[in-house]
Amino acid sequence: MKKGILIGLPIVISLLLGIMVFIFSSQVSKPTPIAPNAPQGAPKAAPQPSDVCDVDLMLVLDRTGSMSIGEEGLDGTPKITRVKEAVLALIAQIEALGTTAGPVRIGLVTLHHDSPAQGQQKTYVQKNSGLVENNAANMAIFKSTIQGLQPSYLESPNNAGIYGTCIACGLKTGNDELTAKKVEGKKQFTLLLSDGAAGIGLNNQILDANEERAQSQATAETKTIADAGRGAGIKYFAVGFGQGTGKSFYYPNGLTAAVSNPATDYFYRPNPTAWAGTFSDIFGGICPKPPTPTPTQTPTPTPTATPTPTISTTPTQTATPTNSPTPIPNQSPTATPIVVIVTATPTPIPLAIVTTPIPTPKVPVSGSSPGLPGILTIGGAVFLILVGFAL
Repeated sequence: MKKGILIGLPIVISLLLGIMVFIFSSQVSKPTPIAPNAPQGAPKAAPQPSDVCDVDLMLVLDRTGSMSIGEEGLDGTPKITRVKEAVLALIAQIEALGTTAGPVRIGLVTLHHDSPAQGQQKTYVQKNSGLVENNAANMAIFKSTIQGLQPSYLESPNNAGIYGTCIACGLKTGNDELTAKKVEGKKQFTLLLSDGAAGIGLNNQILDANEERAQSQATAETKTIADAGRGAGIKYFAVGFGQGTGKSFYYPNGLTAAVSNPATDYFYRPNPTAWAGTFSDIFGGICPKPPTPTPTQTPTPTPTATPTPTISTTPTQTATPTNSPTPIPNQSPTATPIVVIVTATPTPIPLAIVTTPIPTPKVPVSGSSPGLPGILTIGGAVFLILVGFAL
């Protein structure tokens, strides 16, 4: 009986320890799953200029005799100089879009009352440039054309006062160029600059000796031509100037007849210094700048740091008892010292368990595997049981 207890007790203890080690090692061996990084969407491509500025722009500019002088009390610089500045600023704005912007195509028609060359018919309009694409070579030629513009003589024999302009002629010449070079899906615009005072008809003749009737008839022709252009998909903007006194002519009806909505498409700018800003605003409405894309940044995953257990190396201080000798009464002349032995009970020092950091797996996994120590211990216990039975 005693022998069986002596053999069986270690077996039971070994079996229990094996089970405990098995459970502990199974828990420790479970890897921590790591959620995979969520896929990031690819950054959106920046809108290309061709997506927002695929347009044709025809300029119809007044360079009649009144453009040779400034506006009294407002700007003494000749108005022809101001219109050049406005157009050159507009070209710079177009060039800033890049040579692949649509491409933008631009053309130029001017209103005048120049004397015709000998043997040629009198006209009041000139196509200075057909539609050309926005590239370095074309823009260099176009800018040179603008720089070379000259106003008609204000006191020319061909100048019939306010009757010397044919706005309808300018719009029709522009319409013909736009429709002849129409590209499917490409928007088309006309920008008109004039004082609006017109009395010349499409027949290149003064429409009426009466000033008011002549302007009224010219305005009706302007509207007819503009309506035809709108039917073909052309949108018109007009910039007007003049003070309506002396040689500063101004007839707004001749300009508002060209646009579909005077409240939004007509701009009265009596001071020529404002023309460049107005041209820029109009073109900015036609061709808004593409938004600057914000790049989408893929976050860099932060590695999970495995904490390293801290092992305390500082021993716990144990109180050292003070051995005080016990006084012994004198019983004889010769005192025999008595040694008193005091046994101090040490304070137990906690044992620090050193754990080995478990590396975090890099891919998601599931399940667990039993620890090797647990398997060996259980196996040993089974072996001892078998030996016990054999005995």
